[in-house]
Amino acid sequence: MPRLILYLLGTPQVEYDRAPAKVSQRKPLALAAYLAVTGRPHTRERLATLLWPDTDAGRAFAYLRNALWQLNQTPIGNWIEANLDSIALRQDGGIYVDVVAFNDQIAVSQRHEHASADLCPACVAALEAAADLYRGDFMAGFSLEDSAEFDEWQFFQAENLRMAAADVLAQLTHHFSQQPPQALGQALDYGRRWLALDATNEGAHREIMRLYALTDQRAAALRQYDACVRTLRDELGTVPARATVDLYQKIRAGKIAGEARAVVLPDVVIADAAALPDRHPELPTFPTPFVGRWEETAEVLRLLAQANCRLLSVVGPGGIGKTRLALEAARQAHDALGSRYPDGAVFVPLASTTSPEAAVEALTAALRLNQGGQPIQSLGATAIPRSASWSASRVLDYLRDKKMLVVLDNIEHLIQAPAANGSRQDMVAVVETLLDTAPGLTLLVTTRERLNLLSEWVFVLSGMTLPKGDVATLQEHGAIRLFIQSAQRAVVGFEPTAEELTSIARICRLVEGFPLAIELAAAWVRILPCHEIADEILSSYDFLSTSLRDVPLRHRSLRAIFEHSWTLLPAEQREALSRLAVLRGDFTREAGREIADASLATLSALIDRSLLQQLQGTSSRGPCRYAMHDVLRQYAEAKLRASDDAYETVRKRHSRYYLGRLQQLWPDLIGKAQKTALDEINLDLENTRTAWLWAVETKDIAALAQAILPLEHYCNLRGRVREAVELFEKAAEALQQPGESVPTPDYRALVGLLLVLTEVYATPAGNTDRGDLARRGLKWLEPLGSRAETAYANVFAADLSPWATQEETERHLRESLAFFETHGDVHGSANALRRLGAVLAERGDDYAEGEALLERSLGLYRQLGDESGTAQALTLLGLVDDCRGTLIRARQRYQEALTLYLTLDDPRRTIQSLLQIGDLARRIGDPAEAEVAFTDALERAQALGDRLAVARVYVELGILAYEAGDLISAQQYAEDELVLWQQLRLESASASAQQRMGDIALARGDLEDAYRWYAASLKTFADNMWAHLGAGRVADEKGNDALALDHYRRAVRLVLQSRGLRFQPETPAALKALIGFARVQTRRGDFAEAAETLGTVLTDATLHRHMRAEAESLLAQLREALPADQLEVALAQGRQRSLDAVLESFVS
Repeated sequence: MPRLILYLLGTPQVEYDRAPAKVSQRKPLALAAYLAVTGRPHTRERLATLLWPDTDAGRAFAYLRNALWQLNQTPIGNWIEANLDSIALRQDGGIYVDVVAFNDQIAVSQRHEHASADLCPACVAALEAAADLYRGDFMAGFSLEDSAEFDEWQFFQAENLRMAAADVLAQLTHHFSQQPPQALGQALDYGRRWLALDATNEGAHREIMRLYALTDQRAAALRQYDACVRTLRDELGTVPARATVDLYQKIRAGKIAGEARAVVLPDVVIADAAALPDRHPELPTFPTPFVGRWEETAEVLRLLAQANCRLLSVVGPGGIGKTRLALEAARQAHDALGSRYPDGAVFVPLASTTSPEAAVEALTAALRLNQGGQPIQSLGATAIPRSASWSASRVLDYLRDKKMLVVLDNIEHLIQAPAANGSRQDMVAVVETLLDTAPGLTLLVTTRERLNLLSEWVFVLSGMTLPKGDVATLQEHGAIRLFIQSAQRAVVGFEPTAEELTSIARICRLVEGFPLAIELAAAWVRILPCHEIADEILSSYDFLSTSLRDVPLRHRSLRAIFEHSWTLLPAEQREALSRLAVLRGDFTREAGREIADASLATLSALIDRSLLQQLQGTSSRGPCRYAMHDVLRQYAEAKLRASDDAYETVRKRHSRYYLGRLQQLWPDLIGKAQKTALDEINLDLENTRTAWLWAVETKDIAALAQAILPLEHYCNLRGRVREAVELFEKAAEALQQPGESVPTPDYRALVGLLLVLTEVYATPAGNTDRGDLARRGLKWLEPLGSRAETAYANVFAADLSPWATQEETERHLRESLAFFETHGDVHGSANALRRLGAVLAERGDDYAEGEALLERSLGLYRQLGDESGTAQALTLLGLVDDCRGTLIRARQRYQEALTLYLTLDDPRRTIQSLLQIGDLARRIGDPAEAEVAFTDALERAQALGDRLAVARVYVELGILAYEAGDLISAQQYAEDELVLWQQLRLESASASAQQRMGDIALARGDLEDAYRWYAASLKTFADNMWAHLGAGRVADEKGNDALALDHYRRAVRLVLQSRGLRFQPETPAALKALIGFARVQTRRGDFAEAAETLGTVLTDATLHRHMRAEAESLLAQLREALPADQLEVALAQGRQRSLDAVLESFVS
């Protein structure tokens, strides 16, 4: 039995020893699938080009090596055969690939020489085995977005396999249909599977129709024909072939039948109206075709087909397309459900009627009961429920025995409209009377609010499906097609370019799929380009209007639609709707109550009137949320703005509510419910942002003060760097001008903290022109003495590049720690301990005190249940271990921190952890793990749009490629990072990129180019110790000992000045310099001194393997130059000296 199984038909799955085996990355799985299906070796160049077509050769080969490494971590690796040139997947008895087995079974049946229509048992068995293997399309649901060639290969594999499967199922269907009656069930099963592969396969439709008829399922056979008609029309724009129509007619006439007769309930179909005579002349036509909405039409038909559905309301706001949908559904229902409506379908427009009596008059006219100009007489002979004071006996008498579908269009304004004679009866009473009197009647109603009857079925209509995906598929969306169709009426021959399609998609999203809004927008193409139409809509929805005379007044602008709905609202609902308009996005019931005084009953009423949408809760326990269409929101907010006092009052309530909610969530944000609190803020982020900006505008110091720490913590944990910069900077700019009054202490405290936070977040966002804000912020806080804001500001400022001496930073942090401990602020204490521990550990001379403080910080975070704080403390402790050389423990702490960051969905720190894990893996000689970590980090950084993080990943990938000898990829990464550093205006980082370009040139042997890059690096940033080391090596190679030693000494001085700074261990630079000194000493013949220097170097546990190889190469030269005993004495002396002592000796 095979140990490894690859299931590639359907969703890809891997099993090993009967248990699932996971291949976590897509590229390794694609590689395995390609090797398995092709069944032969492929060159590395071919595979790299296939999977990474848009990547330069060097990097593509590196990615291929990484993919191979990942496969080797799975059971698939046991079957991989790879050499320097090619890669293959060994096909033996231990591996089973379902695609191979599928093709083998088909080959068995094809090897027989008899006719395929006359299958022998062996052929049937082989074909049945093949059919069982076909679980679905080849690698269903799998794709590689960045590899068009692989996707094309996968597509053709899937098409060929699907065609083969269709042929197998067709043969089996035909075979079993010729067998005794008891085998017809098998034939039907295979026939359905055959059709499922291609719904437009007319031959499969015919075979299933015939099989249904042979098994006495006549109704099912007729339904199958209707499904065939619908599918051919929708998918191919055609009608059934003559053979299909003839078979349908024979089945309908009962000329094809078996012995048993099955009873099958009628089903929903969408007939091809173009192929049928016009059997519904009472339904009006439109001058434009019906576009999109096929799913909605099918759902309305499904509901109408229910035996007990006699009142179906299509509910939605004005302009959403209710009338067009109802008419299309009525046409198709009359065709598809003809037995339900033998008396036809009629359309009754009610938009212009003003009373229930007028509605009955409109119904009478639609039924053509007033022919000859004779008015309807109101007779009192017919009893109407609720003792109505009016009657329409002629209508009721006519409908009493009829089986028909009546469309009542735009009924909402009549739902609570009283009768003309002042009685309490409304249109709801008319509807109930019609249903009670005419049991064969079905009413299809379009309305902006529900009728709220027990017998009412409701279909809520929302905007058309919003376009997503690439430009090539945009025109498949109904909303896009509606825009183009409408635009072609304004500009004959309008055909959008790819760029215009993107703008049209934006327009459709801006109006949230409102058909009327799309049509109004499209009319402007005769004057404006599509991107300007989108900009105008973004500015004001009043832009969307028309002057066409054949458009009803209520549909000539979005404002007219809103005004019509507004006039129908009771005063209480008007007030609630206008107040709710200040909310952005969706909101909770509590927010609606606290901000707009909207009770649950009011919210429900607005939902019933299609002015609000009710959304699902965020979880099984989450509160229900509500949303208002942005078009309606803009107009409702305009109503509120008509009263300045009311608008300002509601905006203040909105601001106070959401900023107060941040304060309420503070204990959860720093405790065990951290992720839940973060998720809640995520849901309300747009409202929170709006609330903050209003408080800034009105200088609501109390509201801002209570929200600033929770808001900062949220932005910190969720990587919302740009949002933080925007919100804090706007507030700081606005509040630094307090006006004529002297700022209060609370005011000063808030401004000071805002200035510090602005710089804290501006730096990672790449905004490096705000370098003095923290200092200015602390100046604002200085006169206030001991306050929480000052304590937090000092802690935040400690994260910046040194704006003060280490001694000053340490003093400020100790003061903050004392404040927090005095006031019982455990979270503040944990933060202060973490920052203080980092500062002390950075000294590099003694990690013990810093580590102890970090351990205390870790304990407090764990006590609180603060997972983010825990992870940050673990990261710093990992850095301490890293600097000490205890790399196993460092790796464990980095991994634990990464797990926590992933749990919290903290993208920025996840990237940081991946870089630390990758860097450590690289340094300990595990390049494959390093590349996996760096690649993951790069994808996350690019998705986040964080240029700083992307540049940092390029640095690491470049170093990795350089150490692997892949100089082409290393240079590309260095060039890419240099561009980003220059864009971010970070000089020291730019200098480092230039220095790496020099390293690459040096590795190529181009000494002149290397020195030019090193000189450029030192010109950009004179204190780049690595550029000095590189320049020294160039001089060394040229034999210029004086210049080499000068650069090495400059590098050593910089090492000694920056020992331990910012947790960047400078020991590698120191060791690199000492190897350079040893090289010069060897060339000069100072062999004993060189050996002593190497003794110090080789003793260091952190020595990188590449530098160790370089040092040992020099040592081999010394073994030839010195007697063994002298060499050992010199080495021993070097081992006894400290690294700093040796460094000092070279520069003293």
